[in-house]
Formats: sequence, structure tokens, C-alpha cells
Amino acid sequence: MGLSTSVQTEDRVLWMGLLDVSASQKEFPLHLNREIWGNGERFGTMMVNPDRIFWYASRVANPNDVFLRPFKTEILKRFSSWPFHSARIVELTPELSVRRWRNFRRYGLGASIVQGRIALIGDAARDRLSLIQYGPWNCVEDAFCLAHMIGRYGHIRDNVALTEYQTYRWPLVHRATTACQRLDDFIHSTDMRSTKLREFCFSYPAMLRILGISPNLQLQGMLDDSSAMESNGVVA
Repeated sequence: MGLSTSVQTEDRVLWMGLLDVSASQKEFPLHLNREIWGNGERFGTMMVNPDRIFWYASRVANPNDVFLRPFKTEILKRFSSWPFHSARIVELTPELSVRRWRNFRRYGLGASIVQGRIALIGDAARDRLSLIQYGPWNCVEDAFCLAHMIGRYGHIRDNVALTEYQTYRWPLVHRATTACQRLDDFIHSTDMRSTKLREFCFSYPAMLRILGISPNLQLQGMLDDSSAMESNGVVA
């Protein structure tokens, strides 16, 4: 179908864990949904429900690196000084609840996701990246689009439904995959230019400009008296 099936090992390792916080909810507030970027590293948390926190940690690794249990030792070595309860979450997670993956990517999206009466959807139709949000919503959109085309054209009439699915979805899949791949590479890049650009993008002046707020203002002052700033025309 024009898709490259060669699997190559990515130079990244990913750990994931699930922590039961039913006995310590005050220590971990419900708004603990964050993703923090470092130099070739990421740490993210997500409240699954009021009693459980899902977390993940990712870092650049050499192709020949071997990561054996206990996983938490390696994770804490990298992320113990990170903010937002990062080390505490890892420490409280049982070792056997932590899982490790090496990322794999099938490089080279083909020119078609349909051949004959076969159509690819979800991860089968695109490169797999380490952006967690990228996979689920694309799978849902693929399934919805394919179901819509079959409902509209039927599944017998000379594959019209699959042809329309290919025509509509493939350009979107290609653009989304390319954009996510570039963002993924940027997040994990360790070269000096990418590191400095990340630091600039997440600095207070840059974020305030994105929000349309004068970077000369103090952040604390904005939070304390946002209504006064609006009345003075500071907030765009």
C-alpha cells in the first residue's frame, strides 16, 4: 500500500506508571495535569480519576542503552529535581506498576491508505510518535470518517466509499504526521539551538507576548490585579 514496513528503534525511552492517591488526595490536587519539557526529556501527569494519577517520563537514549529494573532508580536519577511533585509521584508508585517502552517508528508515510477493499485507520495508517495526544484523536477521526463514507456511499459500489475516505483523510493524515513529527523532534532535540529556542518559548516574556500582554509587567501583579490591568488597557 506504499507504506514502509521497516521498523527502526528510536533513540528514546519512555516510562509510564499509575499511582493510587486515594489516601493522599490533599498532596496531589485535581488540577495536577501537566507536561514539563527539559533538555531531551519530558515528564507529564494526568488525573485519571480523583484516586489515580497516570504519569510518564521520556528521555533521549543511546541505541545500545539497556534499562533494567528497578526502573524508578533511573527515573529519579533524571527527574528528582523536577517541579510539580514529579519525584514524589515516582517515589510513591510501586516498582511493578512502572512500565518501560522503547519507541519505534515506521518511517515514510506512503502515498495511499487504501488499496482495493482494504483501508488503514489509526496507528496503522501513520508513523507512531511519542506524542500521546496524537494517536487517540486521529484514530477516532479516521473511524468516524470511514463510517461516514460507508454510510453515505455503501460498501459495494466500486469502492467509492474507500476512495472518498482516501481522498479526504490522507492529506490530513500527512500534514498532521509531518507537524507532529517536527514537534516531537523539537521536544527531544538536545542540540544547542533547539534548547535555547525551547527556553525562549517558555520564558515569561515570550508567553506574555503570546497572550497579548506587555512583557514589562510582573506576572504576580497580573495575577493579583487582572481587573485593574484590563481597565488600564494593558490586556489586549
